[in-house]
Amino acid sequence: MNISIPKTDLVERLAEQYDGDTERAELAISKAYGDKKETERLERLIAERGVVRPAIGSEHGSPSATLCYDAPTITKWLSPAQVQRAPRDAEERAIQRVWDECQIAAKLSAARWNDPLRGARCYLEQIGQTKAIDSYTSTGASEWVASVTSADFLTTVQARAKLAGLIPQFTMGAKVVTLPGSSGRADCYLVTGAENSNITEDASVLSRSVVWQANDLAARMDWSQNLEDDSIALVAAEVRNALAYSLAYNIDRAILDGDTSSPHMDGAAIQSTDPRRAWIGLRKWALTNTGANQDLGTFTVEALGAMVSGLGDYAEDLSELCWVFPTTTYFGSLMSLKDSNNNPVWLPAAGADTGPNPVVSGQIGTLFGIPVVVSGIIRTDLSQYGYYNSDYEQNNTCVLLFHRPSWRMGIRKGITIEVDKSITSQTLTCVATWRGDLRCTQPSSAVCVSLGYNKAV
Repeated sequence: MNISIPKTDLVERLAEQYDGDTERAELAISKAYGDKKETERLERLIAERGVVRPAIGSEHGSPSATLCYDAPTITKWLSPAQVQRAPRDAEERAIQRVWDECQIAAKLSAARWNDPLRGARCYLEQIGQTKAIDSYTSTGASEWVASVTSADFLTTVQARAKLAGLIPQFTMGAKVVTLPGSSGRADCYLVTGAENSNITEDASVLSRSVVWQANDLAARMDWSQNLEDDSIALVAAEVRNALAYSLAYNIDRAILDGDTSSPHMDGAAIQSTDPRRAWIGLRKWALTNTGANQDLGTFTVEALGAMVSGLGDYAEDLSELCWVFPTTTYFGSLMSLKDSNNNPVWLPAAGADTGPNPVVSGQIGTLFGIPVVVSGIIRTDLSQYGYYNSDYEQNNTCVLLFHRPSWRMGIRKGITIEVDKSITSQTLTCVATWRGDLRCTQPSSAVCVSLGYNKAV
């Protein structure tokens, strides 16, 4: 004998298992009966409970996202695909920053309370911006735990890296990218053959190639698990800024001091996990191809000029070169640079009007018509030979001059941020990962970098 129990009675009985939540009871029954349409309706209804409703635009008081940076009023929102493209205006840039920080807040919240919605919602409310987020819709909370940050975050890292911006870049469409190598300028010849004759003037075929293989550089920050709702927003902004700075700093270090040799040119202390193991950098290239290197034990304009002339054909267009001076040399020696006869190069003679004094103006835009960049990352504990060695002096630095078009940096689109929880240390670990590679496009023996060594600090 079949006994039919009214649906309302089933719901009431089952609701007891869900702490009186009748909608969840109805959902369980609909799933059991295979009622797809009713199941979707109830899932949507339950998801809507956790929605943070939009409050964007002038009709809602024109809130402005100005937590840790200047940003215009946000009057629109972007789709996930739009967030990962280059921002088209200041408002899109502000939205992308909010996206990153909200994503970080969600991941911290997921690790702290196992609830990404809690952190994302709290962050948005604290900055005066709210958006409909839930765990059901495709544009909901699942988007805040996406694996890739916004395009603006990658741009921020690149902008803070002084040296990376000097090198031509391209987007790597895959982890490994192979491009034709370069031996200098393309061959140019006068076509002298008659009509329909074979062209024999250029019989050479360039078969050399250069391979870029994306390396992962990761920046890490640890936070106490004792995070409160009110501190989530501040922590998210701080994490974004600190991780961007760390990645930029270490990309520049790898450009300057990168070496894949074992041991590293600066000794075994540079371990396998050090970012300076990512690729061959400028100093290593110059130490391998020494044709343009100069001893700067006597720091004169003639010695610096020899660094330029030593580059040969690579110095034909001075605008393609770039000086990289350590901070100590820039302020301690460059502004007071003299020639071999002890005559000042830049400082005007007493009573003479020879242009702006760099000590007063603080500007030395170019040296021999070549742009000057100052970097505080250049090592100041090198030996007299241009590398670190505990058996030699450890009180020298160096000056670099390189041909920018000879180098190319491949960048894999996007930076990933992950958060992990440590039970033993009671911390939340945030890790941001940048992927890319640096390669010289010239033959392995090319003298396209000049190193000035033996410069006392």
